[in-house]
Amino acid sequence: MNLNINLDELKEKKELLSVVLLGGAAILVVLTCITITKFFLLSTKTENVILNAIKQSKRPQQEVEQALANTQLLVENLRMNNLFAPPVNQTANERPQVVPVNPITEIRAILGNRTNINDNWY
Repeated sequence: MNLNINLDELKEKKELLSVVLLGGAAILVVLTCITITKFFLLSTKTENVILNAIKQSKRPQQEVEQALANTQLLVENLRMNNLFAPPVNQTANERPQVVPVNPITEIRAILGNRTNINDNWY
């Protein structure tokens, strides 16, 4: 008789177990749908943010040329006083006004924290 009671309890537990598993599966389906929706919404939002950033970063050509014109003289001076490359041959009319000459005329090597300047290691 004891065996019949155990079988009846086991059948009741199987019904409860199937309901619990069905509820768990439903919860997993809902969570999966939410995750997929979040992914698509996030990728759409990211695309819009990137497009807005590109639109904001575009400048008219005049603005860019004006910003570059202010630094052109500085760039030419740096090119003329470049310690790592010999100066480019230019006529006197093309050269911009040069600031006083740096006593360092040649840098041959940089090796770690040591530098070979005018054939002397520092």
